[in-house]
Amino acid sequence: MQSISTRQLLPLLFTFFLVSTVTPIALGQQSSDGKWKATYMTDGSDTREAEIELNGNAGTWMTWPRPNKDKKDACVNRPFPVTVTKIAQGSMTIQMMASTSVSGCKDRNATLEPASDGTWSGKLDNGSKITLQRTK
Repeated sequence: MQSISTRQLLPLLFTFFLVSTVTPIALGQQSSDGKWKATYMTDGSDTREAEIELNGNAGTWMTWPRPNKDKKDACVNRPFPVTVTKIAQGSMTIQMMASTSVSGCKDRNATLEPASDGTWSGKLDNGSKITLQRTK
C-alpha cells in the first residue's frame, strides 16, 4: 500500500472543499425557478396578485384581474416577459417588460431577497412591498 504525502493530499483536500462549497451555491442559484404567486401594491394602493414563472434568467409575469374589475384592461391576464438578474448574497432583480408587448402597459422592477420560509420578499420600483410564494 502506498502512502500519500502532504504534497499530494493538499490538492485533493482543496478539490473536495471546492466541490462541497461551490455545488450548493450553484444549485441555490436556481432556487427561484418555478411558479410563484406575487402579492404587491400598485401606485394607487390597490392590492394586486400576479403569477410569475421563472426559469433561469427569464420568465413571465401575468397580473391577475381583480373581481368585477379589469375586464377591458389589456395589461392583465396576459403573460409579459421578465428577465432575472442574480445579485449579491442570493438576492435577485426581476424586470417585467410589459411595454414591449402592449403599448401603455407599465414595466416593473422588483428587487427580492430569499426568506427562511421559502418565499421571496422585497420592493418594487415604486417602493411598495412585494412577496413571492411558490405555487409549483
